[in-house]
Amino acid sequence: GFVEGRLVIRRAADESSVNSYAVYWGDGTGQKFVDEPLAVVPRTSSGNNVGEAPTCSGQACSVINIVALGGGKWEVARGRGGYSNLESADISVQGPGTITFHFFQLENGYDFLHIRCLEQDLTGWLTAGTPLLLP
Repeated sequence: GFVEGRLVIRRAADESSVNSYAVYWGDGTGQKFVDEPLAVVPRTSSGNNVGEAPTCSGQACSVINIVALGGGKWEVARGRGGYSNLESADISVQGPGTITFHFFQLENGYDFLHIRCLEQDLTGWLTAGTPLLLP
Protein backbone atom coordinates (compact mmCIF):
# COMPACT_ATOMS: atom_id res chain seq x y z
CA GLY A 1 0.00 0.00 0.00
CA PHE A 2 0.88 3.63 0.08
CA VAL A 3 0.01 6.81 1.93
CA GLU A 4 -0.56 10.07 0.12
CA GLY A 5 -1.03 13.58 1.42
CA ARG A 6 0.50 16.95 2.09
CA LEU A 7 3.13 17.61 4.72
CA VAL A 8 3.58 21.12 6.08
CA ILE A 9 6.60 21.97 8.22
CA ARG A 10 6.49 25.32 10.01
CA ARG A 11 9.90 26.61 10.95
CA ALA A 12 10.81 27.22 14.57
CA ALA A 13 10.67 30.83 15.79
CA ASP A 14 14.36 30.52 16.65
CA GLU A 15 16.40 28.24 14.35
CA SER A 16 19.74 29.07 15.97
CA SER A 17 20.04 25.52 17.36
CA VAL A 18 18.21 23.78 14.47
CA ASN A 19 20.12 22.24 11.55
CA SER A 20 17.25 20.28 10.02
CA TYR A 21 13.76 18.89 10.60
CA ALA A 22 13.32 15.09 10.70
CA VAL A 23 10.06 13.50 9.51
CA TYR A 24 9.09 10.21 11.18
CA TRP A 25 6.23 7.77 10.75
CA GLY A 26 4.24 7.76 14.00
CA ASP A 27 0.85 7.76 15.68
CA GLY A 28 0.49 11.53 16.13
CA THR A 29 1.09 11.48 19.90
CA GLY A 30 4.87 11.54 19.61
CA GLN A 31 5.26 7.74 19.42
CA LYS A 32 7.52 6.87 16.46
CA PHE A 33 6.89 3.60 14.58
CA VAL A 34 10.46 3.46 13.23
CA ASP A 35 13.80 4.81 14.45
CA GLU A 36 14.98 6.10 11.07
CA PRO A 37 13.39 9.30 9.69
CA LEU A 38 11.44 9.12 6.43
CA ALA A 39 13.03 12.42 5.38
CA VAL A 40 15.35 15.09 6.71
CA VAL A 41 14.59 18.65 5.60
CA PRO A 42 17.27 21.35 6.07
CA ARG A 43 16.30 24.54 7.86
CA THR A 44 15.12 27.32 5.57
CA SER A 45 17.09 30.23 6.95
CA SER A 46 20.56 31.09 8.12
CA GLY A 47 19.50 30.06 11.63
CA ASN A 48 19.01 33.55 12.98
CA ASN A 49 15.98 34.45 15.01
CA VAL A 50 12.84 35.54 13.21
CA GLY A 51 13.44 39.07 12.02
CA GLU A 52 16.18 38.15 9.60
CA ALA A 53 16.60 40.82 6.90
CA PRO A 54 14.41 40.67 3.79
CA THR A 55 16.33 40.27 0.54
CA CYS A 56 15.69 41.78 -2.87
CA SER A 57 16.47 40.35 -6.29
CA GLY A 58 15.58 41.81 -9.67
CA GLN A 59 16.28 44.84 -11.80
CA ALA A 60 14.24 47.25 -9.62
CA CYS A 61 16.17 46.58 -6.38
CA SER A 62 18.25 49.72 -6.89
CA VAL A 63 15.14 51.83 -6.11
CA ILE A 64 13.92 49.71 -3.17
CA ASN A 65 15.06 50.55 0.37
CA ILE A 66 15.17 47.90 3.11
CA VAL A 67 15.62 49.45 6.56
CA ALA A 68 15.85 47.73 9.98
CA LEU A 69 13.37 49.23 12.47
CA GLY A 70 14.49 47.07 15.42
CA GLY A 71 12.70 44.28 17.24
CA GLY A 72 12.72 42.06 14.17
CA LYS A 73 10.78 44.63 12.12
CA TRP A 74 11.79 45.86 8.68
CA GLU A 75 10.52 48.54 6.32
CA VAL A 76 10.62 47.77 2.60
CA ALA A 77 9.80 50.84 0.51
CA ARG A 78 9.74 51.61 -3.19
CA GLY A 79 8.58 55.19 -2.79
CA ARG A 80 5.60 56.89 -4.34
CA GLY A 81 7.29 58.20 -7.46
CA GLY A 82 6.66 56.93 -10.95
CA TYR A 83 7.97 53.61 -12.16
CA SER A 84 9.34 52.17 -15.38
CA ASN A 85 7.62 49.73 -17.72
CA LEU A 86 8.18 46.08 -16.77
CA GLU A 87 9.76 47.08 -13.46
CA SER A 88 10.01 44.06 -11.18
CA ALA A 89 11.64 42.82 -8.00
CA ASP A 90 11.34 39.79 -5.73
CA ILE A 91 11.37 40.56 -2.00
CA SER A 92 11.96 37.48 0.16
CA VAL A 93 11.09 37.37 3.86
CA GLN A 94 11.17 34.57 6.43
CA GLY A 95 7.87 33.76 8.13
CA PRO A 96 6.01 33.39 10.25
CA GLY A 97 5.24 37.06 10.41
CA THR A 98 2.95 39.90 9.43
CA ILE A 99 3.19 42.30 6.51
CA THR A 100 1.50 45.64 7.15
CA PHE A 101 1.04 48.11 4.32
CA HIS A 102 1.37 51.81 5.15
CA PHE A 103 0.72 52.80 1.53
CA PHE A 104 -0.40 50.53 -1.30
CA GLN A 105 -1.62 51.89 -4.64
CA LEU A 106 -1.18 49.91 -7.84
CA GLU A 107 -2.84 50.29 -11.22
CA ASN A 108 -5.82 48.01 -10.66
CA GLY A 109 -5.78 44.98 -12.94
CA TYR A 110 -2.44 45.89 -14.55
CA ASP A 111 0.13 45.94 -11.74
CA PHE A 112 0.32 43.22 -9.10
CA LEU A 113 2.06 42.23 -5.89
CA HIS A 114 2.21 38.44 -5.83
CA ILE A 115 2.58 36.84 -2.39
CA ARG A 116 3.84 33.36 -3.17
CA CYS A 117 3.27 31.63 0.19
CA LEU A 118 -0.36 32.81 0.23
CA GLU A 119 -0.88 32.17 -3.51
CA GLN A 120 -2.43 35.63 -3.66
CA ASP A 121 -2.13 38.58 -6.06
CA LEU A 122 -2.83 42.09 -4.77
CA THR A 123 -3.75 44.95 -7.11
CA GLY A 124 -5.44 48.34 -6.77
CA TRP A 125 -5.53 50.19 -3.45
CA LEU A 126 -5.33 48.80 0.09
CA THR A 127 -6.24 50.67 3.25
CA ALA A 128 -3.23 51.72 5.32
CA GLY A 129 -2.59 49.32 8.17
CA THR A 130 -3.93 46.28 6.29
CA PRO A 131 -2.12 43.22 7.78
CA LEU A 132 -1.30 39.99 5.95
CA LEU A 133 -0.28 37.00 8.06
CA LEU A 134 2.52 34.90 6.59
CA PRO A 135 2.96 31.25 7.57
